[in-house]
Amino acid sequence: MDWVGTSHLLGLHGANVYVAEYVPTGLREMWACAVADSLDLVLTAFQAPDPTKLDRALKLFIILPAILLRMPESGQGTSVSREISRRLQMWHGGQQSGLVTEYLRAVHARSEAPPPRAASSERALAQALRFIGDGEYSRARQKLNARELADLTDPNVVTALSSKHPQSRKPMPAIPWTQIPRIKLDKEVVGHVLRHLDVHVAPGPSPWNNGILRPLGYTKSFSST
Repeated sequence: MDWVGTSHLLGLHGANVYVAEYVPTGLREMWACAVADSLDLVLTAFQAPDPTKLDRALKLFIILPAILLRMPESGQGTSVSREISRRLQMWHGGQQSGLVTEYLRAVHARSEAPPPRAASSERALAQALRFIGDGEYSRARQKLNARELADLTDPNVVTALSSKHPQSRKPMPAIPWTQIPRIKLDKEVVGHVLRHLDVHVAPGPSPWNNGILRPLGYTKSFSST
């Protein structure tokens, strides 16, 4: 865990990078192994207990999809499947430090050059066509009519958000990690829930979405953890 510094991960889980909406079929097992590795780091730090390592492990888990399943950068000239395969091979080859460096470079590049409006429209159209193909006409209409999010790289937007959400004057209370009870879940129940996730539900602010969670329910690696 030494390769994951807290300063590297703070505030970056919601960075303006695009995560794939699915995991290529041939890479599901490798993705599941990476998720299991990340959860093992969380469990090990929790059992120690080591609050610092636990903090880092949880932050790593939050941004894991952005590190491994991030869409290729513009002009990279590679397919989504090939790029994700390269990153997963780096992960399993012990090159996590290089992956974090690549991720930070991508975050910096996105903040310096926000994506053009046309690219966002093309993604919305592609999602709407997928909804139509699945008979989800209402969701397709909502996707096409949805307003874009504000540009978080615009200083005026940042100033307005800061004025509406000022920094708290009181520090966050310490989390009693050692007092949190462990809950054992039935892996068959978890697998059933994963396999029946609705992949058309809009993702939240984190890089995780149902499209990359659902494949875990079909893998041997994850079901055996």
